[in-house]
Amino acid sequence: MNKDKQILKCKNNCTLKFIILIIALFVITTVCITFGSVKIDVDVTFKSLINNILGKEIFIKDWANNIDNIVFKLRLPRLLLAIVSGASLALVGILMQTLTRNSLADPYILGISSGASAGATLSIVLGILSSFGHLGIALGAFLGSLIASIMVFKISGVSKVYSKTKLILTGVAVSSIFTAVTNFIITFAKNDSLVKSAVFWTIGSLAGANYNQVKFSLVIMVITAILSMLLYKDLDAMLLGEAVAKNIGINTKFIIRFIMIASTLLTGTIVAFTGVIGFVGLIVPHIARQMVGSSHKKLIPFGIVIGSILMVVTDTMARTLLSPEEIPIGVITAFLGGPFFLYLMHKSTYRFGGK
Repeated sequence: MNKDKQILKCKNNCTLKFIILIIALFVITTVCITFGSVKIDVDVTFKSLINNILGKEIFIKDWANNIDNIVFKLRLPRLLLAIVSGASLALVGILMQTLTRNSLADPYILGISSGASAGATLSIVLGILSSFGHLGIALGAFLGSLIASIMVFKISGVSKVYSKTKLILTGVAVSSIFTAVTNFIITFAKNDSLVKSAVFWTIGSLAGANYNQVKFSLVIMVITAILSMLLYKDLDAMLLGEAVAKNIGINTKFIIRFIMIASTLLTGTIVAFTGVIGFVGLIVPHIARQMVGSSHKKLIPFGIVIGSILMVVTDTMARTLLSPEEIPIGVITAFLGGPFFLYLMHKSTYRFGGK
């Protein structure tokens, strides 16, 4: 009886925490829309959003016409992409840490980001895929990430016999190769402005976000999140090790392939639109575990929301701290994520896979 009460209490606490996080995400996003080179009051922001979303003048328009454009066409798509990006990177971080059973695993451990960086750099500096216009960079990044993931998948032999050590080492090697390609191109490029653009992109930025990017990345993220939630018991079993998971009837080959394909799609899509943003996929799973433990049934939704909040806050800081200049968001996440991760590791009560 006491055990049932404890389970119910824990469930209620988790539900309350999750509701608080959702409300926090909504409030923080609404407030963050007001920040920028043009300061907009919160009430005006809210009214403008409601009018534009519903397509009706619910609130009497007593603000300048350009406010609607700033809120709905510039800041909102950027913050929505921040939400989806944070959620995606957090989800991949959770999946990769489960696959490798390594607390330092993140979305970029398989060299996917390095492949994307090389592809984007080729597109920016050498003009490859320039016929696709602005989509050329995103397409180059996605193709680069896809090539990197295929290399890791084939060379590590995951499709035959899984070895987490071999997988990680292959990822490191592939990452080094693509990083060398990127550095070579940047070093010998003659156009300084293009080099600066390439370097800025590789450190991450959500500038130029649009609703098409939000829609595409949202579809990938939602599908992957739903499938991950449906497989939460299998993912929990993988934390015990592949041998144990096999013994209790888990199709480990399927789970390994699912994680790798899902991670490639999510990371490739996000990196293609935002560039390389570090630390989000590394620290968010640890924060979520501190709150709800290691069960993926709770860990995944909590991680998604926490990742979204973190990205919204860091992107707002990136575009406002030195306004009108913009700081690459990867710099902000590193400044915040590094010390926080060290703090987590310093806590004597912390351990990977539990509270």
